[in-house]
Amino acid sequence: MDRIAVLIPVYNDQDGLERTLASLQQNGETADVIVVDDGSEPPVSPRPNTHLLRLPENMGITKALNHGLNAIMASGYDYVARLDAGDISLPGRFEAQAAFLDQNADHAVVGCHVLHVTEEGMPLFVNQPPSDHAHLSQYMRRRNGYDHPSVMIRVACLKETGIYNEIYSGSEDYELWRRLLRRGYKFANLPTVYLHKEVTPTQITARRFRSGPRLRVQLRYFEPLQLECWIGVARTSIALVTPRRFALWGAKIQYSIRRRAEAGSHSSCCL
Repeated sequence: MDRIAVLIPVYNDQDGLERTLASLQQNGETADVIVVDDGSEPPVSPRPNTHLLRLPENMGITKALNHGLNAIMASGYDYVARLDAGDISLPGRFEAQAAFLDQNADHAVVGCHVLHVTEEGMPLFVNQPPSDHAHLSQYMRRRNGYDHPSVMIRVACLKETGIYNEIYSGSEDYELWRRLLRRGYKFANLPTVYLHKEVTPTQITARRFRSGPRLRVQLRYFEPLQLECWIGVARTSIALVTPRRFALWGAKIQYSIRRRAEAGSHSSCCL
């Protein structure tokens, strides 16, 4: 058994799972892969050298994640890395994240920069949240500081604070980060793109309309003396009442602006 478990929940996405597992195989990194099939019909077929856990029916991603985490925590792993079906993990990610956690015992979670791509694989933008704990902890009082599939988590911290809270399904990761933050654990992001994440404007809209659980998280961990908490609640409240058609329109504009900014940045580097 390796020190690292890679947790991949999947529901009716055999093709996406195949792409993700192929990227892991090509990387040659040492990690045990745990796939949780959340009641897919037909059931997914994993590749060799993966561990498959099946749920009897579709129960949602939070329950699927917790099912996998319970198995991982019972098996003696040091770290758990997240991926979603369809994500492409780049070489060196797990080694770099594990090395960081090895060297920083007070950190519970480390992520990385993430390249968002279209369904056709065209680059959209790079999500570059703060890297160090001081800036990232403030950032997370306003919004989530991680693309969920980019993280590696210290298993010992999960054993102490608990796993994902199913009450906040849709923002279960954000609630866990805020819970760990309140316990005094530190967070970081590696300033390197180690993940390609496929997204569409429709998915962005869906995230906006999960504002309800996100707002509940922000209110639960609200700190009146922290300006970032006020900003976060205000932003989420606005998103909660924004009509769907305007959210989709705004998402498309956001994609266009960020893509142009990324293109301009790359052009400048080549001059």
